Amino acid sequence: TSYDSIQRGVPQQFFELQREILPKAKCKLTFMYRRGYMTRASALAVEMSSNGGLTWKTLSTIKGVSDTTYDMKASTANISLPKSSTPVIIRFRYYSTGGAIYTHEAAPSSPTGIFIDDITVKNADWLETKKATTLSKTAKTFSFSAKNSGAKLVKGDQWHLRMRTKLGGKWFAHGPSRVVTVTK
Repeated sequence: TSYDSIQRGVPQQFFELQREILPKAKCKLTFMYRRGYMTRASALAVEMSSNGGLTWKTLSTIKGVSDTTYDMKASTANISLPKSSTPVIIRFRYYSTGGAIYTHEAAPSSPTGIFIDDITVKNADWLETKKATTLSKTAKTFSFSAKNSGAKLVKGDQWHLRMRTKLGGKWFAHGPSRVVTVTK
């Protein structure tokens, strides 16, 4: 929609990749994009968070170039991700720095905003939650095994184990990961 009825401004729109990434050296995020009608005040920010989404760092911004034209073909974006031993999350955020935006409701037969496709990440590992294990309030140790891992343990495999706090019924961001290597 054109305006947020509570803030009286243009709403931000975003989506996050639903995986956590461990970027290696020369890691690249690549995607195709095509701008529809986008005002010069409209932009797509590609952002990264290394603390579970509490704060975000802008990696790249694609801005609208004209109020009267749109891209006739798709372009490719290649963004370097810094090497990290801490899992990161990527999000795409469409926003306006002021003024109006083109909306589908205002121009139903025209492309509006920005279209994204074919998102890939190279030279990175993806973290997947295999199983969550709830520890008692008094737990001081944790024994990692096939029973509580959610998958078969294979000698030499590396696992990233992390704690996550639940307080007052709300889950908070994951803590730092501890890398363990299966030895037996």
